Amino acid sequence: MSSGFFLNTPALGPMYTGHQFVGWWINYIKYNNGRFFFNAEFNQQFLEVFRSGGRPMSGTPYAWMVELGCLCGPSKVTLFHFLKSGEDRRGGILNPTSAIGTFGGSQVNDKLQSFFSFTGCEIPLKPYTFLLGLYGAGNNSYADYGEPSYTNFVAYAGRVDYAVAANLNVWGSYMYALRQSNTLARIGQFNGFIGPTLSGVVPRAATSAITPVPNVPDNWLGWEMGFGIDWKLLEGLTFKCQFAYWQPGPWFKWAYVDQSSFVTTTVGGVTANINPNRDIDPLIGFQCSVLTEF
Repeated sequence: MSSGFFLNTPALGPMYTGHQFVGWWINYIKYNNGRFFFNAEFNQQFLEVFRSGGRPMSGTPYAWMVELGCLCGPSKVTLFHFLKSGEDRRGGILNPTSAIGTFGGSQVNDKLQSFFSFTGCEIPLKPYTFLLGLYGAGNNSYADYGEPSYTNFVAYAGRVDYAVAANLNVWGSYMYALRQSNTLARIGQFNGFIGPTLSGVVPRAATSAITPVPNVPDNWLGWEMGFGIDWKLLEGLTFKCQFAYWQPGPWFKWAYVDQSSFVTTTVGGVTANINPNRDIDPLIGFQCSVLTEF
């Protein structure tokens, strides 16, 4: 078991004038007695941004991972839970790039709840998901190095591995995924609609001066099931094959504009071309690869 606190005061860059405080509190624990194993990690940041001429921003974003399982002969059963916090928008719009705390009007919320840096979180998730990760945690959200960032993401997953032979493993996995924050995404936020009206011109962002765009009322991203084999052909040469089936959840019906339909929905006094009753087809993926190690 280990715990530590790290402090950093990075330069603010051209978007801010003032100073910034960032602290990381990192904790992790590991246990394995040969039959049962348990791994857990909890991370939290403490953020304070002071902007000359504008209101300060603060936040306590957090993330954790918990994995437990057991080994029984040729079988291994693993359960996994992951959470990474998302923004707290609360019916307005958060714009941390504004030096004076405004964007088309008064800032509604200056609370940051997304991690500034939490790289490598995709590694423990890889055994449980293929398509969700391929599509950037379901919403084209990628880190600078090209891996899915899993921002504003919650996952409950399980996996069963069975060693048919010493060099052949077959497995099956399941993941149930959600958005962590109920206040981050606006209805119709993606594919162009970012304001309270669809006027055909550049939409205005929601501020305290106009009607805030309502939040997406459902944060379920859907479920994914996968199957695969890992076949070690030679020393340093492994054949891998996996199949995945992902059924997107209703979050996508609300967050994305339905460009193929004229059906409109009114939420909180705001009308948008959103069809919350439309069907979303599942995504199916299949991948085979050969891993060579030197």
